[in-house]
Formats: sequence, C-alpha cells, structure tokens
Amino acid sequence: MLKMVPEDFWLSQPIYQHPEFLLTVAPRTSWYAEFRSRSGTVYFPFTGQKWLGKWRLFQVPYCQKYRPFSVERNCDTAEFYPLWLQFLKEKAWTISWPLEGNPNLENLGNLIVEKKINQFVSLQPRGEEIIHNWKSGRKQALKKSEGLKTIELDDQSFSTFLNQILKQKSGPGWRPDRKETELLLSLSHHPYFQQHLFRYGVLDGKECLTLVLLVFWNKRFHYLFSTNTSKGFSGEALTRFFHDFFTGHASSPNLFDFEGSSLPGVHAFFASLGAEEEEYSLIRKNGFGLG
Repeated sequence: MLKMVPEDFWLSQPIYQHPEFLLTVAPRTSWYAEFRSRSGTVYFPFTGQKWLGKWRLFQVPYCQKYRPFSVERNCDTAEFYPLWLQFLKEKAWTISWPLEGNPNLENLGNLIVEKKINQFVSLQPRGEEIIHNWKSGRKQALKKSEGLKTIELDDQSFSTFLNQILKQKSGPGWRPDRKETELLLSLSHHPYFQQHLFRYGVLDGKECLTLVLLVFWNKRFHYLFSTNTSKGFSGEALTRFFHDFFTGHASSPNLFDFEGSSLPGVHAFFASLGAEEEEYSLIRKNGFGLG
C-alpha cells in the first residue's frame, strides 16, 4: 500500500520515514503500524523485531525521530496517539522510540518519555553572520586548517577515500565498524538518493583527511556521517569543512541538521558552531530485563 503513495508526498515527509531510506538503513527491521478510524488511516513508522508475539522497538542509525502520517487529506494524526501508545504498552517488550515534536502524551502507564535535543544551524543568514555566531575557540581552531581544501566527491571517490582512511591507524573520534561501513556505502551507492546525497572530502594536497556524508531532504541538510584521520583531527579538518559548507550554502532557505547528540563532547562541538536547539521525545519501556 505504501509503495503506491505519490512521490511528492514522500518529499514532504522527514527522510527518516521514507520507505527507501528505512529499508536501506534497517532492511529487516523496518515496519509501518496502521491505525484506522472514521477520520482516516494513519501510519506510524518504527523499527524493531518481533519476539514471542511481542515487539522490541529500537532506534537505528541515521533515523533520529519519527512522526505519524496519513496520505489522506484532513486526517488528524494527533487523535491516533492514544492508539499508538496503547499498542506500545500492550504489544512491546522493550522500546527506545524517538518521536518528533512534543504531543500531549497521557496515560503513559509503563512508558517513560525522555526529552532529547536536536541541534541545527539556519543557512538563511549571510556566511559572515553564520561564522560570527561561532564560539571564539572554534574560530581559533579554524586557523589550523588554512591550507586545506574542501571538495565535493562522487560515489567512487567517497568509497576510495573511506577505505583509505579506515586502513590507517585510528585516531581520536568515532570510526565505523564493518557493518556500519557497509551501511554507509549502501547509502552512498543507492540509486534513489543520488540527487539528494552530498559527499565531501577535506584534502591536504591529494591526501584526504576528513570525509562527510550528507543527505538533502525537505530543505534540510542531514549530517549523516563524518570521520577523520589522526592528521585531520589534529589539523581541524572538520572545522574547515563546516566553514566552507556554511559559507558556500549561506543565504538559502535551508537548515543544516546536526541530528543532535547525547555525547557531551559532540554536543559541545556542535554548540561551538552556533547550533540552535530543539526538543523531541524518546519513548522508553524496559521489560523482563531486556531493555
């Protein structure tokens, strides 16, 4: 049924709940719960596995938050929240389910709602205004990368540089494991998203120090992934990327969405780039020691 939805409808939805995207990042654990009433039909996207007749719902990479949607006009999705909450309370063992917005959640029972933070930068101001909002330490760090150059990459170059970086000794910061690397390359290769994907490298001559993967969707650049070499980390190559990208895409009606982070150091790094914050909710439930 969902595959019959017109494409212009999906373009108006968050990237996290697009079928092609969900099936790429969670090929065997992506689902849509369907709820019907007199006012219409609403779908709740979720990821999870069924075990002993109940669900274990969990968050997967690159899917920050979901929201209910209906393909029918004038259907009030808010009225379906009680049905969804009842489903979660009765049909799920464990839950870690991110929800866009802050609806009026009542009668939670054994469900817990935590507040999470998303971080973003508006690209509407001029480039110098965006950089002016950086913290002084980030501006100072930018000086370390004055000799580096940010370039856009095609799929093959992105794959080549990623393999080169992963073969080097791991420096500070996050590195994808084998499974995560396969997932990133699947996204980079995906024919459906080619016009929406942006791949960048920060180079010192011909040596790639930092890689970045973005997806542009519904006026948002979503920050999916970045990784550094040790030299790139110490040389602030990622700071150079943000400077070049922000100034290159300034004065546009778009947002740069960092996706937020619960890691204090990462949160502070995004904040140093002038990131604004918005709340969303994370619904939790632990059962039988499985959470």
